[in-house]
Formats: sequence, C-alpha cells, structure tokens
Amino acid sequence: MMPSPVEPLLPPHRRPSTVARNLGRAVSAMVLAVSLSTLTAVCGHQSAADAVPLPAGTVSGPSVSGPADAQGADAQGADAPGIESRLVHLAPTSPSADRIRTVITDERELARFPGWFTAVDARTARDIAVQTAGTDFSKSVLVGWVQDTGCATATGAALDRVGDRLELRMTTTTPPAQCAAGTQAAVVFEVAQSAMPARPTFGADHADPPGPGTTAAFTYLNPGTAPHDDPAGTEVTQDARLAAFLSQLPAEDASAVRDQLAAHPAREGERRFGYVLSGCRATGVNLLISPEDETSAVAMSAVLTGGESARCIKAEYFAAVISVPAHLVPRPIARTAVA
Repeated sequence: MMPSPVEPLLPPHRRPSTVARNLGRAVSAMVLAVSLSTLTAVCGHQSAADAVPLPAGTVSGPSVSGPADAQGADAQGADAPGIESRLVHLAPTSPSADRIRTVITDERELARFPGWFTAVDARTARDIAVQTAGTDFSKSVLVGWVQDTGCATATGAALDRVGDRLELRMTTTTPPAQCAAGTQAAVVFEVAQSAMPARPTFGADHADPPGPGTTAAFTYLNPGTAPHDDPAGTEVTQDARLAAFLSQLPAEDASAVRDQLAAHPAREGERRFGYVLSGCRATGVNLLISPEDETSAVAMSAVLTGGESARCIKAEYFAAVISVPAHLVPRPIARTAVA
C-alpha cells in the first residue's frame, strides 16, 4: 500500500523586527530590544516615529548573557519576563543568512539546522554543529534565531517568554554613524522543556523548519520494478534533467511525482534535487546539508523519516524531489543519499 504523499512545507513569511534605543549611558554598548511586532532597524538607524521609548538606563527582562566581559549595556530588570536558558552560540553571521526562528526538539532536527548556514557562512555552520553536540533532548530543546543587528555587533543575548510568544533581546556595540551593509547575529539557546510553552510562537512570524529544504514530491515505488538507490541524487531543476530522473521510475510512480510537482510549481530562486531511497514504511524525507570539515567536502543528502521502528522483509523504495533556495546550495557539493 502506497503511503500518502507528504505535503511540502511552504517557506514561511518572515518579518524580522528590531527595536533599538540609545540608553544614554556612558558605555560602549547599547541594548536592542527585539520585538516581532516592530520594524527592523537598518544599520542602527530608525526614525523617531518607529522608536519605542525606554527609561534611560533600564530594560525589562533577565540579565543578558554573552561572552565574559562582553555584556554591553546593563540589562537587569525586576519584572523580568525572561525564560531560563543557556546561551550556546552567539556570533555575527553573513547578511545573506536567512532570518530564521526555529525550535529544535531532537537529534534529527539538529542535524538539519547547520544547513541554514553551510553555503553562506561555513564557519557558523561548523561552530553550531560542535557547540550543540551532546544536547540532551530528553530534558531540553534548542531555540535558533538569526537577527538583524544593523551596523552594530552583538555582544550578548537573552530569551524572553510572553505567554506562548518567544522574544529575543540583545546587547550590541554602539553602531557607527553609517556602514556599507548591515550585519546579522546567529543565536542558539538551550532551554529546559519544562520552561517552554506547549506551542511556542514568534509573534507575527511563523516558526521556520529546523533546516532548509521542502518536499515537492514524495512517493512509494511499486515493488519489483523500482530502481536501486541513487546515492548521489541528481539535480532536476531543468526539465530535461527531471525527465531523465523520472524515466528510471516505474511509469505509474513517475506519473505520481509529476502530478505532485505540478501541484507545487518551482518558485523563483530555488533549485530541485531528486532522490531514490530505500527504507521501510517511510512517510517523508528531509534534506541534510552537512558542514564541511578538514577531511570531507560539503555533503547534501536526503534521509527518510517515519517507520523508524518498522521492520520489512524486503527494502521498500521511495522517490523524492526536494526544493532548496538556490543561495543555500553549497558549492562545490558532494551529494549523497542516506537511508
């Protein structure tokens, strides 16, 4: 019996926001109060109409954590809405990085997370992979966030909770009067499961998936006529390459893939990759973009999901087409498929 196709996750609409105010204290840092209901300050500048006034020298919430001796402005508050968390990663990242907000709940999701950075900021991808290794997901989750910091550099961060909504506050260096381009900060917190809302939200923004890649088509291949695994995968962005990929599939299954792709046409600025994978009772597929290291090239792989506890006498085969924003596809790339 053929499993139901997995509907692709539609790319979320992101409206990052940053509210900045000079607290007027004689220190070399300022506090950016990040609220998803306000507009992002560009290069540290915002109009008086956009600014949210705060009493000089004060800000609500718990102490902002960051590297030792790099806390920036004082961020203590008696009426703190803060959520107890540990700052795992805080560093500038490429302006090209997607402005993401996501909650990571297990090892599979964690394996996908560096893929947001591998192609645009390989160092951040490697650092996050190392710093988050060993997370105990039986007790904790990770919250990942990429936030505009204008012309300033982030020096500390804290996570707030207002009902089910998560909010980010940051301390930064004092921005210069002008800069050629704004910067962003990549932030990862470890949070106890007991401290998280049951259904966390990010205000007006939708939560992003743990990693890039959306399923454009996924189907079970009829037994007896299915091809072997395609461990390299193949790009199917162009019509000719898609036709070549589909030609290896049983006719009925190739037709099912075509129908799903027709229902989810390619978007501008994305590339598509096709995989044939073997497994057992799989219900979906995820994309992994692994950070490169000293011994291997960047690898982009597809991994089946679902059916982890199932046992099959014979392997079952599945075909998948995954869409990836073009700027997140690493170059060069070694593509491998993992069952």
